[in-house]
Amino acid sequence: MPRRLRPPKTDRIFKHQLLQSPVVLADGVEKTIHGRRQGHLTAISLPQLEKLGLYAAPDVQP
Repeated sequence: MPRRLRPPKTDRIFKHQLLQSPVVLADGVEKTIHGRRQGHLTAISLPQLEKLGLYAAPDVQP
């Protein structure tokens, strides 16, 4: 049975839990979002996240 993520209490605990789970594809990724360079991102696998019972949905505005 896959490990479930517990509700995080702090950002550091959440990051540690993510790194211990099978959802992380890459850590420390840099990307440009809206023309600004963003660092320290973590790439996650959405199918692996769903296996843990968590879902990421985009913010859809009408």
